[in-house]
Amino acid sequence: MAGMGPGIGHGFTPGWTMMSRAERDAHRQQMLNARSAEECRQIRDEHFKQMTERAKAQGVAMRGPRHDACASFRP
Repeated sequence: MAGMGPGIGHGFTPGWTMMSRAERDAHRQQMLNARSAEECRQIRDEHFKQMTERAKAQGVAMRGPRHDACASFRP
């Protein structure tokens, strides 16, 4: 199915519950604006790094996503 984009939300985005609504919206836009699967993975990986640091600062255990947000990416 052409045009299918990245997965976004609680099951795809680590740290979703630690993010404000504005942060969620900004992340959603970044993911939707990704032009390639590689760019999607770069955004995903950088986000995971940031959320891992936030979780550590808050003393919270961080888990990876349940689903790969970039698996269904098609330009």
